[in-house]
Amino acid sequence: MTRAAPMPREERRAAIVEATMPLLEEHGLQLTTKQVADAAGVAEGTIFRAFESLQDVVDATIRESLSSGRLTRLLDQQEFPGDLEGDTAAAVEAIGRHYEAIKTMVHLAHTSPTEARNCAREGFFERYRELLAFLEARFTTHADELTIGPREFAQLLLVVTGGQHTHARLGVTSLPNDALVDLALHGARKEPR
Repeated sequence: MTRAAPMPREERRAAIVEATMPLLEEHGLQLTTKQVADAAGVAEGTIFRAFESLQDVVDATIRESLSSGRLTRLLDQQEFPGDLEGDTAAAVEAIGRHYEAIKTMVHLAHTSPTEARNCAREGFFERYRELLAFLEARFTTHADELTIGPREFAQLLLVVTGGQHTHARLGVTSLPNDALVDLALHGARKEPR
């Protein structure tokens, strides 16, 4: 293995956390420091110069997956075309991507013996409120096309889209995004008179 380029501790920590995210998705808490080191391109000892333990790596990864910055980047990458149907489709896609990105981390946090459990709960609810505020602002421009307010429409999208992602372990069959968009719009869109 070639030696990793020197970098400040916080940058090294961030790189290790990024490398750990897909590993936690794949291996869960069976993750090893060797897997993390290989994925991050560092020696195992480097991990312990950046973190106290493997559990600290896991906890930092959970916190990052639920961070405001991560949600902001996801929303910034989502294209919203500006019409009600297109914005609804984009919202459903963004909500689905967000819940897919965090569901394993939230599950792992619930089994964590550390403060990650409480941090994940707080992070989950904080991101929900941020996502709700973002969507409410997005749909305010479509208020005259809706039978319910923009906030209520955003909540509807979050409950329906998020619910199917968070309940997948219960055997809930996911609807395709276009079916969710049709459901949301035909139940909330004013019919032309």
